[in-house]
Amino acid sequence: KPKTKKAILSVFAVLLMCLLGVVYFLTVRGDPKYEIADLGECRIWEAWDLNDVGQLVMTERPPGGAWSTFLIEPDGSRSQLKLDSKYVYGEDINNRGEIAGYVRDKNSATSTDTVGFVWNPENGFTFISKMNIVLGINDLGDFVGGTFDDNHNLIPCLRKNGGEIIEYEDDLGVMNASLKDINNHGSLIGGGYVNGKGHVAKVWKATGEVSDIPPLSNHGVFANALNNHGQILCSSSDLGNLKNSFLGISDWVKSGFKATINLKDYRHSVNKRFFVWKDGESADIENSLPISSGWDIVWAQGINNDGEIIGTGFYRGDSHAFLLTPINKDTEGGG
Repeated sequence: KPKTKKAILSVFAVLLMCLLGVVYFLTVRGDPKYEIADLGECRIWEAWDLNDVGQLVMTERPPGGAWSTFLIEPDGSRSQLKLDSKYVYGEDINNRGEIAGYVRDKNSATSTDTVGFVWNPENGFTFISKMNIVLGINDLGDFVGGTFDDNHNLIPCLRKNGGEIIEYEDDLGVMNASLKDINNHGSLIGGGYVNGKGHVAKVWKATGEVSDIPPLSNHGVFANALNNHGQILCSSSDLGNLKNSFLGISDWVKSGFKATINLKDYRHSVNKRFFVWKDGESADIENSLPISSGWDIVWAQGINNDGEIIGTGFYRGDSHAFLLTPINKDTEGGG
């Protein structure tokens, strides 16, 4: 009888676990909100942004090779943004095919030697001497990023309406702060490090409203990209592991771009999660994928006005770029 009772309890426990699993998928996962497409195998970092016409900007570094940036056309053809004796890092692309980023001499290892650029398909590179990095650009030609001070701390900068480049005057109360993206309405996203809180992120709407973006994990949130509908692609990490496992842009630059990260180990070590935030509501991306998709998302970096998301992950054990397409597109509002 004791054995029979134990067997019954074991069966009951299994049934309970199955029931809890069903409840989880019905209440937490729900119906998938994205379809995921494999864009092919890639190497170290890679898929950064996409625009509404299907152009992609990708930055890669083959083993033992140099950092290079490519413009990928909808038909799959690719062209390299190439400069002799320089590493080229593309960050953002607008609907005119203009790419924002920064370059560094291959023989240099200091942040002050990086120079921001805007690349145009017709005229090539325009260097932004007053900005060390350009991280975001909209369809109007406005762009944002940062510049390094004498202590190599990053200071947020922007240029709007073809005017002068200015340091952003809003007091973020953070270290190594930068503006990450700007949309056609003039809204901005950005952030930086705060002692005791990790990385914080904010959105400055064109209406003047300023909002903090709350993290999904214990601490640390990054605003990665912004579209014209006010959707913000974000990532969130645990604070304790974040300090030991993640290199921010300025730290990476100061290392001479020599730091490398095992992306899969990094993603799990910091409990990194990706989500779309809009007007106070967050949607966890991985909980929005089809069940058993086989993907382990490592990096989600770009979002266009159709809500499509580009990034990098592991699929069947190999590093691949992916494209997420929303099943129901959010085209309401702007900001």
